[in-house]
Amino acid sequence: MAQRVLVTAGAGGIGLVIARAFAAEGNKVHIADIDAQAVEAAVADNPGFTASVGDVSSPDDVDAMMADVQSNLGGLDCLVSNAGIAGPTAPVEEYDPKAWAAVVNVNLNGSFEVVRKAVPLLKANDRGSIIVMSSLAGRFGYPNRIGYSTTKWGAGRLHQDAVAGTGPTQHHRQLDPPGRRQRPSTGQGVRGPRRGLRPHRRGGAGERPGQSGHQGVHRPRRHRRPRSIPDQPGRTHHLGPAVQHRRRFQSGAMTLGAHDGTGQPPGSLWRGRILLIVGIVLLGVSLRYAVTGLSPFLPQIQADLGMGDAPLTLLTMLPTLFFGLAGFCAPVLMRRTSLELTAVAAMGLAAAGTALRPLFDSVPLFLVLSAVALFGMGMGNVVGAPLVKKYFSDRPAPMLTAFALLMQAGATIPAMLALPLADLGGGWRFSIGSWALLSVVAAVPWVIQLLKVSPEDRAEDAPAQSGGRAYGLGQLLRNPISVGTALFYAMASLNTYAMLSWMPTIFQDNGHSSETAAAAYAIFTFLTLPMAVVSPIIGSKMRNPFPYAAALALLPALGFIGVVLAPGIPFLWATLIGLIGGAFPLAIAMFNQRTRTEHGSGALSGFAMGVGYLFGTVGPLLGGWLNPATGSWTLPLLVYALMGVPMLLGAWMMSKPGRYLEDRFEPAAV
Repeated sequence: MAQRVLVTAGAGGIGLVIARAFAAEGNKVHIADIDAQAVEAAVADNPGFTASVGDVSSPDDVDAMMADVQSNLGGLDCLVSNAGIAGPTAPVEEYDPKAWAAVVNVNLNGSFEVVRKAVPLLKANDRGSIIVMSSLAGRFGYPNRIGYSTTKWGAGRLHQDAVAGTGPTQHHRQLDPPGRRQRPSTGQGVRGPRRGLRPHRRGGAGERPGQSGHQGVHRPRRHRRPRSIPDQPGRTHHLGPAVQHRRRFQSGAMTLGAHDGTGQPPGSLWRGRILLIVGIVLLGVSLRYAVTGLSPFLPQIQADLGMGDAPLTLLTMLPTLFFGLAGFCAPVLMRRTSLELTAVAAMGLAAAGTALRPLFDSVPLFLVLSAVALFGMGMGNVVGAPLVKKYFSDRPAPMLTAFALLMQAGATIPAMLALPLADLGGGWRFSIGSWALLSVVAAVPWVIQLLKVSPEDRAEDAPAQSGGRAYGLGQLLRNPISVGTALFYAMASLNTYAMLSWMPTIFQDNGHSSETAAAAYAIFTFLTLPMAVVSPIIGSKMRNPFPYAAALALLPALGFIGVVLAPGIPFLWATLIGLIGGAFPLAIAMFNQRTRTEHGSGALSGFAMGVGYLFGTVGPLLGGWLNPATGSWTLPLLVYALMGVPMLLGAWMMSKPGRYLEDRFEPAAV
């Protein structure tokens, strides 16, 4: 028998998925949402829906909503109370009373109004049910999320007490997130107990702020402390970086896991995630070979292709240009599709450009295909941190360390193997083209992960009111977290790429032998490896990593000044300058530490890398312009030293604890 269903906040995200699932089983569905445009789009895409626009915290709007339900459906059999907002993140002493009132008004007062007005319609039938979207925040609490957790607890109690007083014809289920979206089961009437939502026998994780979850049925029973079961991870539960939850279903039972803020240990790094670890490893190691695997053959390529000095200069500038361009483009693809598909696309472009460019003797075509390969690798740069956030939020430090370290290894190994591969395959064309196989292999784990996800789950991963929110360039330019991170990354890129281009020349012009200059340069480049190990750990473990970030800004500046004032000790100055290599993995760690969702992480990483790599293009140009203009390296080195000042400012803006990118863009209500 078809049921008449009302879903609040039903025009997007989980609410829309639930509404569609009810409609697919032949039920009559009415959605309500505060977003008029989203309501219009939902009704257009789902012609069987009827809808109301209004705020659940407004009694007048709820009255109009129930009038629409009665008019369009002729009554009500099932209420899905899904509306809610997350509110800010702050310690209780810093929590804004106005924000508290807003969260209470929507999550509690709004729930009260909807239930109060819906119960008379439900009682008019001999059957009826209320499904409330609660949260683990309401059961176990979350640090610095007092508004959200308190109102989620209150909403659950409100619905239980309200239903208890309606008589035996009514039935209530409180649905606790997090989890990958499961398919609602509408059942046959609601007389007596019913299951509400039937969970699949698979794992998942993840309600995010402002997004109500709906997996698993909470049955009255004594609560036990959660234990960690990291099986088949799905999305991460991310009300805040201090506390994460994972879960799985076994024979219909729900098992919870917690770490960090709850005092529980994190789950096994490997269990259920071997394929994902392999995917992160291969992704990290395949992001630099198009640059370093090509460098040893530049003179030969220039001669064989008849490439002039101008195209050769452009070829050397392509990496930072297209890494930067990809930084701005990748978040758009991530938001409109998925992280996994973005990783596959990145590796596909890298493989195609790498495999095809040695097949042609045309200089323009060689440059275009090089740009394609580098653009794909730039997308891979951006998607790495969000993938770690999505699948390894319980173990961010080791996975970010592995990703950053393998990016550095991916730059070193191709340079070491370039000549042996050329000897093996008969020349530079085989050597630079053979690396395409690595990107093909790197795409395989993410293809498999895509195939494991159902179309319904991909629909929930698509743009939604919380996780898939678009962050415009203007918004990111006004956000202190994104501006600070981009500034920190940009100044580090400018100085790093300048030294990669000019350090040996600088030391030789200061009177050192080529052997000494090469040794100093080796120290500079080698330091990227240990710094790639240290920085993500510090960034993931320290609540406020500003002292470390400040050291990464100021010590290299001291090294630049030292080269000017005391050029006789090049190894010391090369060591201090080389510490700047820790800035990149620290920023990658902060992409996750200063965001709540993988989409936020993608927006922050894309913006910071987009700005950063474009500034990286400027670094070598500054040296190439200022040195001939002044006749020495003094002014260029002092300019590079001065870059430590904006880098320090960016470090302060990026590191300040208790702030997250999404908090500035929180929707008012749903």
